[in-house]
Amino acid sequence: LHIGSSSDASAGLIIEDDERQWEIQNNGNLNFMSGTTNMLGIRGDNGNSEFAGTVQATTITSFNSSDGIISKRNDGTDTRMQLLNTHTGSCYLYFDASNGDLSGSDYAFIQHNNSNLNLVIQTEDSAGNIELNSKESSTMTLDGTNVGIGDGSPEHRLHVNEGTNGNATMQLEHS
Repeated sequence: LHIGSSSDASAGLIIEDDERQWEIQNNGNLNFMSGTTNMLGIRGDNGNSEFAGTVQATTITSFNSSDGIISKRNDGTDTRMQLLNTHTGSCYLYFDASNGDLSGSDYAFIQHNNSNLNLVIQTEDSAGNIELNSKESSTMTLDGTNVGIGDGSPEHRLHVNEGTNGNATMQLEHS
């Protein structure tokens, strides 16, 4: 057990054995180091946490932040968020903008179903419709079994609304 000097730029508490050295550093940020790798950092200027490596079986909660959970790169390579299941279950991504409790029927989810490998996008009974937007306009709305193109409240299986631009047209083509 060592306590570093305050004159040292990496002053901190060092815990080590024959195989590994851990250090808790205060260099303006609070850092938990494994050797020279910063495994967990808490920034002193805003309190944000930064992780290195894999966080397993963990719930990350972000209260009162408009940023939520962000994965960001600045090196020209892809940024990815992965939900992976290596057994027989499916993967889900849940959304609840109503009250944040994922109860009742006012939430939505995206599921990759392991039994048939289908991708499911679903809203529950009391949630809104599924809306596909393009160029900041509602292009297609799914409302139960009804589909609206140019219509946010489709009344039939297929409801096409051209709006005020003229007659609704549909083109079926065989090449």
